[in-house]
Amino acid sequence: MSRVVEILQSLIRVPSVNPDGAPDSPFAGEKKVAEWVADFLAGIGAEVVLEEVLPDRPNVFGHFPGGLAEGEPKPRVLLAPHTDTVDVEGMTIDPFGAELRDGRIYGRGACDTKGTMAAMLAALEELGVERLAGLGSAVTMVGLIGEETGQHGSRHLARHHGGEYAFALVGEPTSCGIVH
Repeated sequence: MSRVVEILQSLIRVPSVNPDGAPDSPFAGEKKVAEWVADFLAGIGAEVVLEEVLPDRPNVFGHFPGGLAEGEPKPRVLLAPHTDTVDVEGMTIDPFGAELRDGRIYGRGACDTKGTMAAMLAALEELGVERLAGLGSAVTMVGLIGEETGQHGSRHLARHHGGEYAFALVGEPTSCGIVH
């Protein structure tokens, strides 16, 4: 089994239903998945910050060493999937089972956007801190809350950190089309 699949299954197993869209859901809230991502990022050498956006709904940042390039600050690159999912009501499969069947993983968030997040986390893990520090850019990963309703995490990021990044890669499903 690939590392991306392992990470994705772990992420799916942590419920993170957007509470704005499903306030009465027992699975509502992104905090637990943000903490899981924080632990993962810390484990691979990132400086981790949980930044409260709304009560018990933090964005999670993992900053990797970037430093200077020829005496000048390196441009900063942001990897930005979101941590929330839509509600699980009406699902006919176990929303948090993360079952691998016929080459596909089934569960809430598998493609929007825990799959992207898993791929990004696996890539950061494989690159490792030393290679990341040697890149021409400083890399930050952020898991954003509230994408499914209100864009709370993205709005907070723009207000408080908007000018810090030269480029952002947002892992939203687009049928493999590049959207800019």
